[in-house]
Amino acid sequence: MTLEWKKDFLTGLYWQDEQHKELFKRADRFVRAVDERHAALEALELFAFLDEYIVTHLDAEEQAMTTHNYPAVIEHLAEHTAFIEDVARLKKQLTTTNAADCSIALSALSTRVCDWFFDHITTVDKEMGEFIRKAEARTRAKA
Repeated sequence: MTLEWKKDFLTGLYWQDEQHKELFKRADRFVRAVDERHAALEALELFAFLDEYIVTHLDAEEQAMTTHNYPAVIEHLAEHTAFIEDVARLKKQLTTTNAADCSIALSALSTRVCDWFFDHITTVDKEMGEFIRKAEARTRAKA
């Protein structure tokens, strides 16, 4: 399986789209490593990236939603929290599991990251992006 960035994933917010593209690139590398059965090192690199990404990207989204009074902010943040918790659980599982169960943990992580991309980015983030673009346009029109 590969994760390929498509224009369908664009939210219209440049900063968000660029961050999503980078996340896609990193996750694709990880998914390929899982498929090729040499994913343990790649998983550790992905976790390091996600630790930083979660802080930077999700914080940027949260600030944008707060600034523009996004009405679905609570639901959106709940999805962020679920993703953060899932990644932390999978990281713990991967780092504490025996070798026999390692492939199961890697597959679960691969599936969760792919699901996040296709479900969250293509629906929730796109809706938020549209709302924020319109809010920014209204702000510019008033200026």
